[in-house]
Amino acid sequence: MLKSMRSRMTVWFVLLLIPFLLASSYFLLTVTRGAAENDAHKLLDALKDRAVNAMKSPDWKVKQLEQLADGKPFRDLQAGILVRNPDDSVAFRSYVNPPPITPPTPESREKWRASFGRYKEYRVLVVQPRKPATQTLPRVMFGLSVIVIGVVGTGAWLMVGKILSPIRSLAKQTEQASADHLSVRLETPSKDAEMRDLVDTLNGLLDRVYETAEVKGRFYAAASHELRTPLQALSGHLELATSRKRTAEEYEEVVKESYKQTRRLISLVQGLLFLHQIDTRTNAPQEPVNLSESCESALEMMYTQVTNRNLHLTESFAPNIEIRAVPSHAEVLARNLIENAVKYATEGGEIGIALKVVNDRVLLEVINDYPASNKIATEHVFEPFYRDDISRNSKTGGNGLGLAICRAVSTANSWDVSLHQEGGKIRAVVDFGPIHPPTEEKTKRKTAPRASGVTAFGG
Repeated sequence: MLKSMRSRMTVWFVLLLIPFLLASSYFLLTVTRGAAENDAHKLLDALKDRAVNAMKSPDWKVKQLEQLADGKPFRDLQAGILVRNPDDSVAFRSYVNPPPITPPTPESREKWRASFGRYKEYRVLVVQPRKPATQTLPRVMFGLSVIVIGVVGTGAWLMVGKILSPIRSLAKQTEQASADHLSVRLETPSKDAEMRDLVDTLNGLLDRVYETAEVKGRFYAAASHELRTPLQALSGHLELATSRKRTAEEYEEVVKESYKQTRRLISLVQGLLFLHQIDTRTNAPQEPVNLSESCESALEMMYTQVTNRNLHLTESFAPNIEIRAVPSHAEVLARNLIENAVKYATEGGEIGIALKVVNDRVLLEVINDYPASNKIATEHVFEPFYRDDISRNSKTGGNGLGLAICRAVSTANSWDVSLHQEGGKIRAVVDFGPIHPPTEEKTKRKTAPRASGVTAFGG
């Protein structure tokens, strides 16, 4: 019951209206009765003044007051005159049984309405019996209240329906969207500013959902391809090796190739698991991390590749810079960015790595030479398994997850990572946010051997 917003709003509107009508009716009845009481007392006062004036005549006891009491004003109000002597005896009365209203009591006031006056030593009293309270006005007020509630309830139902009709129209449009068809665009059903804002917000949400679905679709397709390639290669080599007798040298060659494909699978699976861990592990605890040491450790692992490709390395690390981060994330990020720069730098070109503080914010900048003629779609390079036909191909090694992991790590730690192609260079920048005050005790840095050249979850 009352499952719709329209019915609930109508009911609440009527429920709020009922106390208002009750209070208004009570106030109106009180004011009306008070006004009627005041008018009645004014009339009685006027009749009392006429009775006092009539007593100025010498024959007031016999003629003047009797004529006055029999007159139309007194008969219309059913009013009577009572005059008492100084000794409280009755000098004149128009009632057969005068009302016991001298002195007035609460009981007498409930039955009689009176106006008191004096003429010389006489006390003059004009009285009028109170009639039982009529129920006409309350009944009329009740009937009007019922009519008002009905009219207002109907009006509220129609008005709320009119207000909510654009939302129902939007709901019907949204039904057209699905997981396979998220590119639907909603059209505003009215020209109201609020409805236009709502439609713009919903369209923005649908666009983001559509983009996320596309990215995930490309990820699943690329992951399937990346996993299938080494598995097929491994299966093919083993099948070829077992198809006939081979020499020891041939078996050794098959084992080496199988080991290579196995290592590629292991790296790929580790990268996928690491990405999944970052995406699913929310609110991971953060600790103070010496970013200077993490960057130096990541760079030391790449010295062999730098030397093999005859790259000219320029490094500048501000000492003892600390940030708050999930343990190991800073080193994974720096390692993957440096590895990416080493892989795709022009042979014999330059690489620049700088860790600095600008306006109290920690920035890591990795720059490498790159042919200006080869354009990179920088808006897609952080997607998993993205490879440009020219610049990012499997000949460079890796598994296509390095920059995707950089983006995931940055998101998990509220960092900002970006990559730009500027002329003949590629520039990657990470904004780690405000610098963290360094701790007094430093943990001794552990560095990997310079000859290893191994990266964790890179590519």
